[in-house]
Amino acid sequence: LNCEDPTLIEIEKMKKEIFNSTEYRTKIDQMYIYVPINTNDPSLPESLRTKYIPAHVILSPAKNAVLDAYAGYIDPKSFMKILDENYKEAFQQEEVVR
Repeated sequence: LNCEDPTLIEIEKMKKEIFNSTEYRTKIDQMYIYVPINTNDPSLPESLRTKYIPAHVILSPAKNAVLDAYAGYIDPKSFMKILDENYKEAFQQEEVVR
């Protein structure tokens, strides 16, 4: 879940460097379902509004839980490292439970 305000430079920078990059987006799409949320949308429920933007939330639908969350600009390599670590950790825990 990516909480965005399209008027912020940090959002546009991350979109350009990560989310619109074929290289990074392909990797993201193999592990996650990318869901951008415009925090300026008046129909957005209060429970999905964040104090800090951009906000990046990694959710587990299977566990109905937040696995991790980060706020602010994150450079592409660091962002992908965070995603990789969370993905590996989530699947290692799943294997232990089986």
